Amino acid sequence: MNRYVLFAFTSSGWANENGVNYDRIFWKRFDVSEWNSLIKVYVNTASGENISESIISEAKIVNRGVKDGGKFIVEFDKIGGDTYLTSDFSNEFRIVFNEKSLGLFLKSTSDLVQISRGAIISSHEFLNKQ
Repeated sequence: MNRYVLFAFTSSGWANENGVNYDRIFWKRFDVSEWNSLIKVYVNTASGENISESIISEAKIVNRGVKDGGKFIVEFDKIGGDTYLTSDFSNEFRIVFNEKSLGLFLKSTSDLVQISRGAIISSHEFLNKQ
């Protein structure tokens, strides 16, 4: 069975007194392969550690890093709230890491969207469920 997560990214003006402007919403569907590639770049950006996608698929993403079982295999860098680390991911996104979340910079709209750690953790667990 194939699993997917669907994210909706909104740009300024996506909703107004006339309702929803669907031209201002960017939809992105991730399958497990693309998601794990994204998380691999995210982990590398957040920690400087380069771990394989096979480890990513089996590991648990938590607030402070990546765990295998109950043990940290990667811990995210502790950075200040005004510091941002970035990496290029694809033609669509740049990855932006700060101490609180994963940010995706949408190249087509120049919008920076932050995805909460809770959404990252839930999406990762759902897509990599055995």
